[in-house]
Amino acid sequence: MIVALTGSTGFLGRHLVPLLVAHGHQVVALVRAGSALPESDATASGSVRAVVAELHDEPALTAALRGCDVVIHASSALSGDETTQQTITVHGTEHVLRAMGAAGLKRLIGLSSLSVYGWDHLACGDVLDESTPLETRAELRDVYARCKLQQDQLFTAFGGVSGNAVVVLRPGIFYGPRAGNVHPAAGLWNFAMGQSLGRQSWLLMGPTGQGSHVPLVHVADVASAVVSALQVLTDPTFRGSHVFNLVEEPAPCRRELLSALRTIGPATSVFEMPWPVHWWLAKAAFSVAGLVAGASNRLPGLLRPLTLWARFAPVRFDGSRARQVLGWKPKHQVLRDLRR
Repeated sequence: MIVALTGSTGFLGRHLVPLLVAHGHQVVALVRAGSALPESDATASGSVRAVVAELHDEPALTAALRGCDVVIHASSALSGDETTQQTITVHGTEHVLRAMGAAGLKRLIGLSSLSVYGWDHLACGDVLDESTPLETRAELRDVYARCKLQQDQLFTAFGGVSGNAVVVLRPGIFYGPRAGNVHPAAGLWNFAMGQSLGRQSWLLMGPTGQGSHVPLVHVADVASAVVSALQVLTDPTFRGSHVFNLVEEPAPCRRELLSALRTIGPATSVFEMPWPVHWWLAKAAFSVAGLVAGASNRLPGLLRPLTLWARFAPVRFDGSRARQVLGWKPKHQVLRDLRR
């Protein structure tokens, strides 16, 4: 297939481009002006064509997409203020979908996130899977969650158009080697574990019992799920919008992951914030802020109960549907990999 890919120079894109080529696909890599794909055997093979097409430039996007069979939309903003993330994640997706319509493309793979779920529907020990309702109180979540929710809804709406076929992938927290960083712990000291206090100090947050799982997925396994999704999209009977969570199983609990990280270094001083204290502090701060108009929206995420719960809720994560329907076969499991 001829595959158009947004986000081709990003963390996932750098792993995905060579894998697509290895599976016999031709890649039209959409890049921003001034950006370039990293040189690799894949880009030298002649199976990858880089095309400059900004996400806001619908005519350029439409021209780039003509002749392609499917679009993989992996571009979004991971940080930045409301305007930045709305522009890249939400409006960028709107432009891509309109360009697809203009180019006559009907097949899409969209990269979403577990952040779109309504975590307040989940109690301790519950299972988060594709049947979990989406967030209904987005105004109480951080800007990343709000924008990813809007993007996810755009993907689903596109799949609702007659004749269209959409696979929405909702990965957990990516980890794995990044450009210039081959350390095995890259990405594992992350927001679901707490907060950095400096280069070698960490504040461990959230519950740490056996039920406190961290929803991780290796970036190479996300790339393989995309390739598996391409296979299903070749089926002419596959229509509508289909959602798949991508998480490694079993997901490690925070205490297990912390122990594994501390064995491989570099040495990190860890300070722990007791979860009950943190939770009730956030509840109290939010209640007090609610007495002043608009004050609750200015609280940091770690003092907003719904955002805090979405970050640390002790629930179980189910990624079995991707294995059953897509035939996804992840190769990585973080604790096993770290032991190696």
